[in-house]
Amino acid sequence: DLHGAAIYVFDVGMADPKDYALSELQLSRQVLSKGGSVHIETGLSSLNTEGRRTVELYVIGPDGKPEKRNEQTLLVKPGDAAPVGFRLQGLDNGAHQGFVRIVGEDALPADDTRFFTVEVRAPWPVLVVASEPVDERAVYLTGAVAPLEYRLRGQARFDCRTIDFKSLPNESLENYAAVCLLDPPSLEPGVWQRLADYAAEGHGVGVFLGRNAQPVDSFNTPAAQQLLPGKLSVQVPRREGDNCLAPSNFQHPILKPFQATATSTPWNAFPVFRYWALSGQPAGAGTVISYSDGRPALIERPVGAGRVLVMTTPLSDRPTRDAWNLLPVSPTAQPWPFVILANQIMTYLVGDGQQQLNYYAGQTAVLPLERESRRRTYVVAAPN
Repeated sequence: DLHGAAIYVFDVGMADPKDYALSELQLSRQVLSKGGSVHIETGLSSLNTEGRRTVELYVIGPDGKPEKRNEQTLLVKPGDAAPVGFRLQGLDNGAHQGFVRIVGEDALPADDTRFFTVEVRAPWPVLVVASEPVDERAVYLTGAVAPLEYRLRGQARFDCRTIDFKSLPNESLENYAAVCLLDPPSLEPGVWQRLADYAAEGHGVGVFLGRNAQPVDSFNTPAAQQLLPGKLSVQVPRREGDNCLAPSNFQHPILKPFQATATSTPWNAFPVFRYWALSGQPAGAGTVISYSDGRPALIERPVGAGRVLVMTTPLSDRPTRDAWNLLPVSPTAQPWPFVILANQIMTYLVGDGQQQLNYYAGQTAVLPLERESRRRTYVVAAPN
């Protein structure tokens, strides 16, 4: 049926293909503070060959030329994947691009190099409001998200300023990426309105309810309910100590770091003895973390372009007999779950975790514009 047609058959396969390859890069974070570091991980694998290969880390310098920062030499066998990890630090403020590559050539160079982008910025400014003595009440939260040793080395991701509630009405909020209220008392309607407006502009507000939420009616006013994800109902006592945080939806950005330890995180070592029950959640509000008794512990509510997180038990109680919880401390376990949770909450409030700088081919890149900027015209330029 194909008279006069010529048929050509090309064999493009190899009888014994040999190839070294790097897996996709995994970054510990894409945005880091000045003085901080990022961990870059990948895997070196081989196909039908065994040998030692050197993997190098490069960062593109200000002059556009790659600068070698580190290298590792590994022995890899067919079918195995040798882990490769680099710690990159000492970057100036701004965006930085780089790559990880295998030294030498093989039959398939496309999988020998992997690229990355990170951004270095000043620490996120955060306002932490607490009752007197302020530093004593705020020490657990500020110590978790901005440890003293990190601050002294200039590596803290958050720059926390602490004030008391009496100073809040006169504080200029637009200078902060997030505001946290630790066990707030009754606030004037004008203060609730300012916080709601601040959130609506695209910022984050964290409210950690405790014993000072009195009178209850002041938290259920229309002004307060613009911000809070429901009305305060009753205090739920669980003095027997059998109640604790019980995360389940590990797809939420706040809980993703706990996914690998979902069954081994010792939440029961950090009991919650008392919390607020809320009723009448507005549209859009949802539970991020529940207690082991099923009631909400951490609730999220979108407000305009921003976000509000409300925890129904405080993070400022000292470990005394009348403490509402032992979340920051425990007589039986190290408080690493609290440290991770506090950092994830703060990261979510400032919007840090929402910025994506690395994409696969074909993905749509989304670049959030600075909320504080009044520019209306932008120019998008590709590399080179």
